[in-house]
Amino acid sequence: MKYKILITEFNINFSSDALNIYNDIGEVYYYDRNDFDKQEIDIIVTGLSISLNNSFLSSFNNLKFIVSNTTGLNHINIDYCRKNGINIISLKNEFKFLESINATPDFTVSLVLSLTRKLTLSFRDFISKEKC
Repeated sequence: MKYKILITEFNINFSSDALNIYNDIGEVYYYDRNDFDKQEIDIIVTGLSISLNNSFLSSFNNLKFIVSNTTGLNHINIDYCRKNGINIISLKNEFKFLESINATPDFTVSLVLSLTRKLTLSFRDFISKEKC
């Protein structure tokens, strides 16, 4: 069975591997293009750009799955999904997987330290003196 997949994130560039997986599963549509029939969508792939509340979800009568690349689910009406048999797949409680990802805050702190300690300038100075 080929699914009809709606991707709501129009600001994100998915990797070619991810898009190939979605295309293997079914037909891919993008929310901002509005070239899809809500009644035929089986899967919604979303992030935080759209609130999946009652009024939004009720227009997707064939919806079977919501896939979210988030750890929190505040943007999805979980009660509505339970009542209507919609499965939610997310990163919530995926601790082992999440531990393998370098955290953005770690990177941010390292950049701040680099700027405050002027590491780039120090490195350039060191390299220029080593060549002499």
